[in-house]
Amino acid sequence: MFTLFDLDDTLYDLTATFRRSHHIMMERLGIKLPENLDEFALFTTVRKHSNTSLQMTITGELDPKDEFAYRFSRAYKEFGIDLSRPQLDEFEIVYREEQNNIELFPGCMDMLESWNKRSSRIGILTNGIPETQKKKYRNLGLTSIIDEENVFVSGDLGYRKPDVNAFLEAARRISHSTSVNPADFVMVGDTYDADMKGAMEAGFTTIWFNHRGNIIPEGESKPDYIVTSMDDLTALAKNL
Repeated sequence: MFTLFDLDDTLYDLTATFRRSHHIMMERLGIKLPENLDEFALFTTVRKHSNTSLQMTITGELDPKDEFAYRFSRAYKEFGIDLSRPQLDEFEIVYREEQNNIELFPGCMDMLESWNKRSSRIGILTNGIPETQKKKYRNLGLTSIIDEENVFVSGDLGYRKPDVNAFLEAARRISHSTSVNPADFVMVGDTYDADMKGAMEAGFTTIWFNHRGNIIPEGESKPDYIVTSMDDLTALAKNL
Protein backbone atom coordinates (compact mmCIF):
# COMPACT_ATOMS: atom_id res chain seq x y z
CA MET A 1 0.00 0.00 0.00
CA PHE A 2 1.13 3.56 -0.81
CA THR A 3 -0.27 6.56 1.05
CA LEU A 4 -0.41 10.11 -0.30
CA PHE A 5 -1.18 13.16 1.84
CA ASP A 6 -2.28 16.61 0.86
CA LEU A 7 -0.08 19.32 2.39
CA ASP A 8 -1.89 22.62 2.98
CA ASP A 9 -4.40 22.46 5.85
CA THR A 10 -3.93 18.69 6.09
CA LEU A 11 -0.49 18.48 7.70
CA TYR A 12 -0.37 22.05 9.03
CA ASP A 13 -2.82 24.87 9.77
CA LEU A 14 -2.91 27.03 6.66
CA THR A 15 -5.13 29.60 8.34
CA ALA A 16 -2.42 30.54 10.87
CA THR A 17 -0.09 31.89 8.15
CA PHE A 18 -2.94 33.79 6.56
CA ARG A 19 -4.18 35.36 9.80
CA ARG A 20 -0.70 36.50 10.88
CA SER A 21 0.20 38.07 7.55
CA HIS A 22 -3.29 39.55 7.17
CA HIS A 23 -3.06 41.39 10.50
CA ILE A 24 0.51 42.57 9.85
CA MET A 25 -0.46 44.01 6.48
CA MET A 26 -3.73 45.65 7.51
CA GLU A 27 -1.96 47.38 10.38
CA ARG A 28 0.98 48.40 8.18
CA LEU A 29 -1.33 49.83 5.53
CA GLY A 30 -3.57 51.56 8.06
CA ILE A 31 -6.66 49.81 6.69
CA LYS A 32 -9.60 49.88 9.08
CA LEU A 33 -11.46 46.61 8.78
CA PRO A 34 -15.20 46.14 9.28
CA GLU A 35 -15.93 45.03 12.85
CA ASN A 36 -17.93 42.07 11.57
CA LEU A 37 -15.30 40.88 9.09
CA ASP A 38 -15.31 37.08 8.92
CA GLU A 39 -11.61 36.29 8.59
CA PHE A 40 -12.22 32.61 7.90
CA ALA A 41 -14.62 33.51 5.09
CA LEU A 42 -11.92 35.81 3.70
CA PHE A 43 -9.41 32.97 3.95
CA THR A 44 -11.70 30.54 2.10
CA THR A 45 -12.26 33.16 -0.60
CA VAL A 46 -8.49 33.43 -1.08
CA ARG A 47 -8.39 29.65 -1.48
CA LYS A 48 -11.22 29.79 -4.01
CA HIS A 49 -9.26 32.22 -6.16
CA SER A 50 -6.10 30.19 -5.56
CA ASN A 51 -7.74 27.23 -7.31
CA THR A 52 -8.33 29.41 -10.36
CA SER A 53 -4.94 31.09 -10.39
CA LEU A 54 -2.98 27.85 -10.02
CA GLN A 55 -4.80 26.34 -12.98
CA MET A 56 -4.01 29.46 -14.97
CA THR A 57 -0.28 29.13 -14.19
CA ILE A 58 -0.36 25.53 -15.42
CA THR A 59 -2.00 26.50 -18.73
CA GLY A 60 0.29 29.50 -19.16
CA GLU A 61 -2.51 32.06 -18.88
CA LEU A 62 -0.91 33.56 -15.76
CA ASP A 63 2.74 34.17 -15.00
CA PRO A 64 3.65 32.49 -11.67
CA LYS A 65 5.07 35.81 -10.41
CA ASP A 66 1.55 37.28 -10.70
CA GLU A 67 -0.27 34.39 -9.04
CA PHE A 68 -0.25 35.76 -5.48
CA ALA A 69 -1.45 39.20 -6.54
CA TYR A 70 -4.19 37.66 -8.68
CA ARG A 71 -5.80 35.59 -5.93
CA PHE A 72 -5.35 38.04 -3.05
CA SER A 73 -6.54 41.10 -4.98
CA ARG A 74 -9.72 39.35 -6.07
CA ALA A 75 -10.44 37.86 -2.67
CA TYR A 76 -9.97 41.12 -0.78
CA LYS A 77 -12.02 43.02 -3.35
CA GLU A 78 -14.98 40.75 -2.58
CA PHE A 79 -14.76 42.11 0.97
CA GLY A 80 -14.57 45.73 -0.13
CA ILE A 81 -10.80 46.10 0.22
CA ASP A 82 -8.87 47.29 -2.85
CA LEU A 83 -5.14 46.62 -2.77
CA SER A 84 -2.69 48.12 -5.26
CA ARG A 85 -0.01 46.01 -6.91
CA PRO A 86 2.78 47.50 -4.75
CA GLN A 87 0.70 46.69 -1.65
CA LEU A 88 0.10 43.15 -2.90
CA ASP A 89 3.81 42.68 -3.60
CA GLU A 90 4.59 43.76 -0.03
CA PHE A 91 1.84 41.44 1.21
CA GLU A 92 3.46 38.55 -0.62
CA ILE A 93 6.81 39.24 1.04
CA VAL A 94 5.18 39.20 4.47
CA TYR A 95 3.17 36.07 3.63
CA ARG A 96 6.25 34.19 2.39
CA GLU A 97 8.15 35.20 5.52
CA GLU A 98 5.32 33.86 7.68
CA GLN A 99 5.44 30.56 5.78
CA ASN A 100 8.86 30.06 7.36
CA ASN A 101 7.07 29.82 10.72
CA ILE A 102 4.60 27.07 9.84
CA GLU A 103 4.32 24.09 12.18
CA LEU A 104 2.76 20.68 11.82
CA PHE A 105 -0.60 20.10 13.45
CA PRO A 106 -0.12 18.61 16.95
CA GLY A 107 0.19 14.85 16.64
CA CYS A 108 0.94 15.00 12.91
CA MET A 109 4.40 13.42 13.07
CA ASP A 110 3.09 10.50 15.14
CA MET A 111 0.31 10.08 12.60
CA LEU A 112 2.76 10.04 9.70
CA GLU A 113 4.98 7.53 11.48
CA SER A 114 1.97 5.24 11.91
CA TRP A 115 1.16 5.42 8.21
CA ASN A 116 4.82 4.98 7.30
CA LYS A 117 4.85 1.68 9.18
CA ARG A 118 1.63 0.63 7.45
CA SER A 119 2.65 1.69 3.93
CA SER A 120 5.31 0.69 1.44
CA ARG A 121 5.93 4.43 1.01
CA ILE A 122 4.24 7.65 2.04
CA GLY A 123 4.30 10.84 0.01
CA ILE A 124 2.70 14.24 -0.55
CA LEU A 125 0.43 15.24 -3.41
CA THR A 126 -0.26 18.97 -3.42
CA ASN A 127 -1.35 21.69 -5.79
CA GLY A 128 0.91 24.69 -6.14
CA ILE A 129 4.21 26.03 -7.36
CA PRO A 130 7.00 23.46 -6.82
CA GLU A 131 9.51 25.81 -5.18
CA THR A 132 6.90 27.13 -2.73
CA GLN A 133 5.44 23.76 -1.76
CA LYS A 134 8.79 22.02 -1.37
CA LYS A 135 10.01 24.86 0.83
CA LYS A 136 7.00 24.28 3.09
CA TYR A 137 7.80 20.56 3.15
CA ARG A 138 11.33 21.33 4.33
CA ASN A 139 10.27 24.04 6.81
CA LEU A 140 7.86 21.58 8.42
CA GLY A 141 10.68 19.11 9.08
CA LEU A 142 9.12 16.44 6.89
CA THR A 143 12.42 15.46 5.27
CA SER A 144 13.01 13.03 8.13
CA ILE A 145 9.99 10.91 7.24
CA ILE A 146 9.10 11.62 3.57
CA ASP A 147 11.72 11.49 0.82
CA GLU A 148 11.68 14.60 -1.37
CA GLU A 149 11.36 12.42 -4.47
CA ASN A 150 7.92 11.47 -3.10
CA VAL A 151 6.71 15.07 -2.85
CA PHE A 152 4.54 15.60 -5.91
CA VAL A 153 3.48 19.14 -6.83
CA SER A 154 0.99 19.97 -9.57
CA GLY A 155 3.44 22.38 -11.16
CA ASP A 156 5.85 19.47 -11.71
CA LEU A 157 3.28 16.82 -12.55
CA GLY A 158 1.57 18.87 -15.23
CA TYR A 159 -1.79 17.98 -13.69
CA ARG A 160 -3.67 19.61 -10.87
CA LYS A 161 -6.01 17.97 -8.36
CA PRO A 162 -8.84 17.02 -8.82
CA ASP A 163 -7.72 15.92 -12.30
CA VAL A 164 -7.56 12.14 -12.07
CA ASN A 165 -4.26 12.25 -13.98
CA ALA A 166 -2.60 14.03 -11.03
CA PHE A 167 -3.39 11.05 -8.79
CA LEU A 168 -2.44 8.42 -11.34
CA GLU A 169 0.85 10.14 -12.21
CA ALA A 170 1.76 10.47 -8.52
CA ALA A 171 0.87 6.79 -8.08
CA ARG A 172 3.17 5.78 -10.92
CA ARG A 173 6.03 7.84 -9.53
CA ILE A 174 5.77 6.76 -5.89
CA SER A 175 5.43 3.07 -6.84
CA HIS A 176 8.15 3.28 -9.51
CA SER A 177 5.80 1.54 -11.93
CA THR A 178 4.09 2.50 -15.17
CA SER A 179 1.21 0.17 -14.35
CA VAL A 180 -0.58 0.75 -11.05
CA ASN A 181 -3.42 -0.95 -9.21
CA PRO A 182 -5.58 1.84 -7.73
CA ALA A 183 -6.56 -0.44 -4.85
CA ASP A 184 -2.97 -0.15 -3.60
CA PHE A 185 -3.24 3.62 -3.03
CA VAL A 186 -4.68 5.77 -0.26
CA MET A 187 -5.30 9.53 -0.47
CA VAL A 188 -5.63 11.66 2.68
CA GLY A 189 -6.73 15.27 2.36
CA ASP A 190 -8.81 18.06 3.84
CA THR A 191 -10.56 19.32 0.71
CA TYR A 192 -13.44 17.37 -0.77
CA ASP A 193 -13.31 18.87 -4.26
CA ALA A 194 -9.53 18.79 -4.71
CA ASP A 195 -8.46 15.76 -2.69
CA MET A 196 -11.40 13.36 -2.55
CA LYS A 197 -13.15 13.76 -5.87
CA GLY A 198 -10.22 12.95 -8.14
CA ALA A 199 -8.90 10.22 -5.83
CA MET A 200 -12.29 8.48 -5.87
CA GLU A 201 -12.37 8.72 -9.65
CA ALA A 202 -8.87 7.20 -9.75
CA GLY A 203 -10.08 4.28 -7.63
CA PHE A 204 -7.98 5.11 -4.55
CA THR A 205 -9.08 4.47 -0.99
CA THR A 206 -10.08 7.94 0.21
CA ILE A 207 -9.76 9.43 3.71
CA TRP A 208 -11.29 12.85 4.17
CA PHE A 209 -9.61 14.74 7.01
CA ASN A 210 -12.62 16.96 7.56
CA HIS A 211 -11.36 18.97 10.54
CA ARG A 212 -13.16 22.09 9.26
CA GLY A 213 -16.59 20.45 9.44
CA ASN A 214 -17.40 20.86 5.75
CA ILE A 215 -20.33 19.20 4.02
CA ILE A 216 -20.19 16.82 1.06
CA PRO A 217 -21.59 18.67 -1.98
CA GLU A 218 -25.09 17.59 -2.89
CA GLY A 219 -25.16 14.59 -5.19
CA GLU A 220 -21.48 13.72 -4.64
CA SER A 221 -20.14 10.40 -3.38
CA LYS A 222 -19.02 9.78 0.17
CA PRO A 223 -15.31 9.07 0.76
CA ASP A 224 -14.37 5.68 2.18
CA TYR A 225 -13.49 7.22 5.55
CA ILE A 226 -14.19 10.56 7.19
CA VAL A 227 -12.13 11.62 10.21
CA THR A 228 -11.89 14.90 12.10
CA SER A 229 -8.70 14.63 14.18
CA MET A 230 -5.08 13.51 14.03
CA ASP A 231 -5.89 10.85 16.61
CA ASP A 232 -8.52 9.45 14.27
CA LEU A 233 -6.05 9.39 11.39
CA THR A 234 -3.45 7.63 13.54
CA ALA A 235 -5.97 5.02 14.70
CA LEU A 236 -7.08 4.41 11.12
CA ALA A 237 -3.51 3.69 10.06
CA LYS A 238 -3.41 0.92 12.63
CA ASN A 239 -6.82 -0.52 11.79
CA LEU A 240 -7.31 -0.09 8.04
